[in-house]
Amino acid sequence: MMKANELVKGKQYRYTAGCDPVVVTYLYETFNGYMFEANGVKNPLNIMTVKLYIEEL
Repeated sequence: MMKANELVKGKQYRYTAGCDPVVVTYLYETFNGYMFEANGVKNPLNIMTVKLYIEEL
């Protein structure tokens, strides 16, 4: 389980909520979550999603 305070800006992580894991890059913290980018698309993720579906590469 990933702890949100362990995220490093610019580092890549594995997002496992979909059928196939996707490599995402952590960009910055938002008001109620965290902003990640995958394939040029920015996606906000809430704290619970980060804990459950973000893993180290």
